Amino acid sequence: MKKKKAKQKVKLKKAVKKPKNKKKPSSIKELENLLTKPLKQKRTFVTKEEKSIVKQKNKINSKIEMKTNLEQEIHPDAELSELIDPKRGIDLKILRYLEELPKEQFTALLLVEPTNYSKINYELLRLLINHTKGKGIYVTLNRAYEFVEETLKKEKIDTEQIVFIDAISKGTGKNIVSRENVEYIESPRDLTALSVILDETYQKMTEKPKFMVFDSISTLLIYNDVSSVERFTHLIIGKLREWRMKGVLLMVKSEEHRGVVNSLSQFCDRILEII
Repeated sequence: MKKKKAKQKVKLKKAVKKPKNKKKPSSIKELENLLTKPLKQKRTFVTKEEKSIVKQKNKINSKIEMKTNLEQEIHPDAELSELIDPKRGIDLKILRYLEELPKEQFTALLLVEPTNYSKINYELLRLLINHTKGKGIYVTLNRAYEFVEETLKKEKIDTEQIVFIDAISKGTGKNIVSRENVEYIESPRDLTALSVILDETYQKMTEKPKFMVFDSISTLLIYNDVSSVERFTHLIIGKLREWRMKGVLLMVKSEEHRGVVNSLSQFCDRILEII
């Protein structure tokens, strides 16, 4: 009896020590769990209201992206007020034309509508100063030097970078004040004097000019016959190439002078037209 009791105790102890194995759920039980457990399903349809919200968001994002691209294209640090300035459009047109021309030297005939003439003239000067990082010559046959200089200063264009040749002030009878950055001739009719003063101005400049703006071929045609203007323009273009300068000859767009434009196109590297 004692031996039997001892064996039973040993069996009980062993039973306590051994952990009971958990029964694995049967495949039927797993299937039941899956069927009874609620599933998180994704909705596969979109309501009209949601579609409308997405459209509006896409429009806003598109406008923001367009504005960002425009700012980067024009100037990465440009203010919004500058972006909507009408001058900006003119700047971009002129700059695009300038960038298409040879980097070292070129001569271009720039045809301009009368309504935009002054604005384009001054913006062209500004861009050439910034583009070349140097001095230039400005030949004015339309307006007196004092008027041009005052206007350029109002437009915040650095006039110290420009040497002026004034062919109009002497003819008006004004008292001429001698200054370092301006040379005078009697009249746009005197093409020989204009050619000579251009040579002298270039030779006197210690820092050689990098560009010249000639304002304008249209005025020369008022004072001189067509053949004389064509010969003179050919001569000036030859000087610009010899001096390795960028040259822009301004001309008012006109059907009357279409033949002159065709003739000058043989001498110029490019005919540009800004509407």
